Amino acid sequence: MGNSDARGMPIALQTSTSACLFNISPTIQGFPVSGGTGSFAIAMPTGCSWAAVASDPFISITSPATGGGNGVLNYAIAQNTGPSRTGTITVSNGVNTRIFQIQQASGCPQSASQTSVSIGAAGGSRSVAVTAGGGCSWLASTVAPWIHITSTTQTGSGALTFTVDPNPSMSARSGTITAGPLTIIVSQAGSSGVKFDFDGDARADLSIFRPTDGVWWIAPSGAPAAAQQFGLELDRIVPADYDGDRKTDLAVYRDGVWYIFLSQTNLVRYVTFGLAADIPAPGDFDGDGRADVAVYRPSSGVWHILRSIDGNHIATAFGLSTDRPAVGDYDGDGRSDIAIYRAGVPDGAQSTWAILESSSGSAVFRQFGVGGDIPAVGDYDGDARDNIALFRPSTGTWYTSLDPSTNYGAVRLGAAGDIPVAADCNGDGRTDHALYRQGVWYIRDSTSGSVTAYSWGINGDKPIPAAFTQP
Repeated sequence: MGNSDARGMPIALQTSTSACLFNISPTIQGFPVSGGTGSFAIAMPTGCSWAAVASDPFISITSPATGGGNGVLNYAIAQNTGPSRTGTITVSNGVNTRIFQIQQASGCPQSASQTSVSIGAAGGSRSVAVTAGGGCSWLASTVAPWIHITSTTQTGSGALTFTVDPNPSMSARSGTITAGPLTIIVSQAGSSGVKFDFDGDARADLSIFRPTDGVWWIAPSGAPAAAQQFGLELDRIVPADYDGDRKTDLAVYRDGVWYIFLSQTNLVRYVTFGLAADIPAPGDFDGDGRADVAVYRPSSGVWHILRSIDGNHIATAFGLSTDRPAVGDYDGDGRSDIAIYRAGVPDGAQSTWAILESSSGSAVFRQFGVGGDIPAVGDYDGDARDNIALFRPSTGTWYTSLDPSTNYGAVRLGAAGDIPVAADCNGDGRTDHALYRQGVWYIRDSTSGSVTAYSWGINGDKPIPAAFTQP
């Protein structure tokens, strides 16, 4: 029986689905890994009520989840520690429904053991530990053509491995590696010259300084011998590449004054920097491809460095009065590290090395060697990082490794009274074991292991590659 009014006339009833039609604005929002807060507007006709429900626990509704008529819904998104995700907030008035979508970037991976990596001009392999959730898959990538990713897609925590090509330029360069939201900066030093290479062919030359007449005698590879008078009998020789042309410059230190014969211009540079009792210790401490004038002051244990890149004078306390400078690039970042060798006393007692790493600013201490040993810093394994190394005259043995399993890299070459003259004589990027004995050089080729003797110099001459190893 149908409905009727008071007069008995029939009435037609109709339910309308458009009576509470509404909209929301906006309808979608993206969020970063860190999460955040947001809101959207609800445009609802007067007299119509609504209710909101979140689809996932990472979405929290922070304002009332019910209301009537127009309103604003506030919400918060939690930090994401897993893969990228999507969630929704559904708003309904019982008849009509609208869906607000939330998208959040992947939190995989979460962290890396390093956000920056420094590597020398020779390049090489590196590894960075990456921490990620068990459900996270990630793959590293780079657009730098000289960086090559060697690790594959991984799930959860793992190692990001890559190799870096040698840098043929004298200029430093940098590139980035991305792994999910992580960015790792790779900085590579510019190519610098080989120590004690006077002709720029990337091989150290046989060379001596004759104190009696102040003459430098140099036997360049494949070229006639050269002699150059530069210095006085009591000068301390300080050969290095001060002008950045990849050739070692003749230089002497005299009572706090540096005299440098620049190979690039054939001009003499004079620098007053230091005291008579200071120990000259030049190195490329600022990474600009040029050796910086620097001294170690035993009386105070302070290093004084005159940076070639900006002319600033840097003073750093690092050492004791009995320590000897042992400058080298031990961390492979293309910059010389302040370092000292503390000989064991008396002879035979354990010695200590202390290195202030330029890449991290951290001081590293190693016990290696005994009193009576002679420091012989060099890159013996070709990884673009100098090794803590020494020559033991009492047994004629070189030790170039901190690893006991290799017998500390022991190599027999030499005898008491010999002068170590370690340098890269064959141009293979590795320091060769070499010594000087009263005018005769004995060089062990790092590639073949063969030993060759060369006559160059006379008794009383100072071999140039021993400039910074002899007291």
